[in-house]
Amino acid sequence: TNRRVGEGMIGEGLKTGQPVVMDAIPLAQIDTHLPSEYQARLERYGIQSFMVVPMRAQGSVIGALGVTRSQPGQSYGSVDQVFLQEIADWAALAIINAQLYTKVQRILNRMRALRQIDIAITGSVDLRISLGAILEQVTSQLRVDAASVLVFNSNTLTLDYIAVRGFHTDALQHTTLRHGVS
Repeated sequence: TNRRVGEGMIGEGLKTGQPVVMDAIPLAQIDTHLPSEYQARLERYGIQSFMVVPMRAQGSVIGALGVTRSQPGQSYGSVDQVFLQEIADWAALAIINAQLYTKVQRILNRMRALRQIDIAITGSVDLRISLGAILEQVTSQLRVDAASVLVFNSNTLTLDYIAVRGFHTDALQHTTLRHGVS
């Protein structure tokens, strides 16, 4: 279930960056913003208490880590809270590191693509080969199905297709578009 920061008790805890601990309180009072199907699941498992702590990294709250207990009369103590907070902060760092790794991989892939384009341009005097290599990298890096290059022809005032990639037909290769006409 998605939560908006500041919505309900858990959302308020995320907004303030403070843990939320609820012991032996009827489920209906725990969080009135829970969807009924989620509330029914908690009732089915006999949840008696829960604790949610913020996942903090780089000075921000990036999520929440929660635990529940179905045994009545077992409260969460300060040791539990400190332990869960340490785990949550480690998890937050792992998430941030994974996101940074993904970002660095994307940057490296784009740099490799630019290098491939550079090799194609400097290695060939045939414009169509160079443009084909460019479109190959564009479709791959941008994860698009098709791409094309149109060049403005000032004599005919048309846009002429000079390179295409990924289209299911070659009809575009023989198409011109009038400038200013959509």
